[in-house]
Amino acid sequence: VFTLANLVNFYRRDRRKIAFTFDALDNKDYSFKFATKDIEPDEVLVNESLNRIKQILQEAGNEARQKEKYYEVIINSVNTGILVVDDKGNVLQNNDQALRLLGVSVLTHCSQLSKVDDMLEKVITEILPGEKKQTSFQDERGTENISLSASSATLDNEKVRIIAVNDINSELDENELDSWIKLIRVLTHEI
Repeated sequence: VFTLANLVNFYRRDRRKIAFTFDALDNKDYSFKFATKDIEPDEVLVNESLNRIKQILQEAGNEARQKEKYYEVIINSVNTGILVVDDKGNVLQNNDQALRLLGVSVLTHCSQLSKVDDMLEKVITEILPGEKKQTSFQDERGTENISLSASSATLDNEKVRIIAVNDINSELDENELDSWIKLIRVLTHEI
């Protein structure tokens, strides 16, 4: 009877430890550690196993965070603005270039773009995957001309749009300059 009572106690204690471990891991709390010395031999194996599970998941989480920072550095180094927007208009991710091109310092929802320009908000909110659009708006730097192209992806079982934002002011300036040169040549020829 005594041995059976001990087994039931071990079982209950181990079950509580396992439940505690999963609750802590679910909350991303890796601060716990079960004792592996000065305890009964049956308990050592369970405690070592739970500590090892915690260590493996903690290392995987650290590795995922390092990769996320790595990709963030890459995304911030490109000359194209990138926005990741859900169906509700929430901006889930953006890079520095997108903020610069759109003339905002922080962007968490597309509705914030109405402070810059109502048409800009509308174009970004309504662009569909596969579409390409151009728009212009006024800010303190003058008239900004941007092109937008959208694609779709699934992120955490939710459809999102990835919107690429490019500055086309220089391209438009080059086209305008070419037009003026051609006009001057024609006028010079006529004169």
